[in-house]
Amino acid sequence: MHTAGREVGARLNRLLDDEGLAHLPIEIGDDTREALVIAEREIARSYHVVPGWPRPAPR
Repeated sequence: MHTAGREVGARLNRLLDDEGLAHLPIEIGDDTREALVIAEREIARSYHVVPGWPRPAPR
């Protein structure tokens, strides 16, 4: 189960389908966020890289 919004969500759905992985997308009105996790198995540590996200305009 995962969120799937706009083009990024559509790309995620295509990638999961291409890999033959079962998934249940939940449609959202905004883009799905992208992130990268780098794992260092030898020391059991992971690093999460999350690109910046646009902030809403002030009211």
